[in-house]
Amino acid sequence: MLIVSALQFTTMDPNGFQVFIRRWQPESAAHCAVITSGAQWKQTFAPAAVAYGNKPFAPPPDWWKTHAALVVARSTYSAEDKVLQIQSVRNHRGALIVSYEFRRPPRASSTMNAWIGVAVDKPLPSSVVFVENGNRVCRRRRYFSDAEPWQRPRRA
Repeated sequence: MLIVSALQFTTMDPNGFQVFIRRWQPESAAHCAVITSGAQWKQTFAPAAVAYGNKPFAPPPDWWKTHAALVVARSTYSAEDKVLQIQSVRNHRGALIVSYEFRRPPRASSTMNAWIGVAVDKPLPSSVVFVENGNRVCRRRRYFSDAEPWQRPRRA
């Protein structure tokens, strides 16, 4: 029996926070993160210095008790808000599947890092899969360690 269920989620507006996503390697690939604490948020994002900024740098500390952020980023040629769009979040065979669309803009002279995220309720299953334009690009598994609780699966 195939069990797939849509989940309630809230899209996190990148313009709602005064941050930029930290660099990752390789920049040509999608960067995916499962963030379950304020400390992990600070490892993924850095405060953005802007004049007269009054946006928060992160969700409030109490928010992390009941929520997690599932974030995807791409290096792209455009700062348009529509480069990344969440399509769905669903539970499939015990894994969360985050499906999104990446609309690659035309080539330009400079690049920037665009991100989008979803807020979901805790607890999370042990695996989160990110699907870009119908293709799986990242999978994160939970490892029960304080240092790095969500990592890329190790290749055998």
